[in-house]
Amino acid sequence: MIANLKESVARATGWLTEIAQVKDNQPIGRHGEKMPTTFWHGAIQGEYRASTKQWGCLCPIWHTGQTVKALVMAVDALNRPELLKAAEFSAEFIMHNRVMEGSDQGLILAFEDNPDKVNTSAMLESIDGLFYLSEANGDMSYKDAAISALRWVANNAWQPEDKLFNDIYDPDTKEFLFGIRGSQGRPLLDDAVF
Repeated sequence: MIANLKESVARATGWLTEIAQVKDNQPIGRHGEKMPTTFWHGAIQGEYRASTKQWGCLCPIWHTGQTVKALVMAVDALNRPELLKAAEFSAEFIMHNRVMEGSDQGLILAFEDNPDKVNTSAMLESIDGLFYLSEANGDMSYKDAAISALRWVANNAWQPEDKLFNDIYDPDTKEFLFGIRGSQGRPLLDDAVF
């Protein structure tokens, strides 16, 4: 049974690194082309439709962060240290798509359903991978980026009086949007990174 589980994990990591990982710096599908993202290396494609043989693009930051976490965990599980390099390659997609200065410093540009709006939930989902990678390779820049992103969320999205998060942020106007499904007062299960 353990051998079957390891084989499944090996196949899954192969899918991630050989098929789903963007290596040509091209946006993912039509939705990705609408995102103000210029660095796509290492992004993880999601929502493959076998019927059309096309990839969709639902929050590549989120899927990439979760992939980084999975690859780091697979290093020990499969005794495959080369997977750490694949995790680092994908993490660069997250590291290149964040705000480095100004009032939004730390914000990870986790575009999702609205291609030019950041989704707090998706941003939080990406952070776990950065913590795992930093612990695995000793590079504190990943941990620092994760902490900076958490500071941004705590200072901007968190509603302490209601104990909920605002979820859809426009980085151009620097305002949260409301009246959109899931945009305000959303309890997030992925806030465990705090």
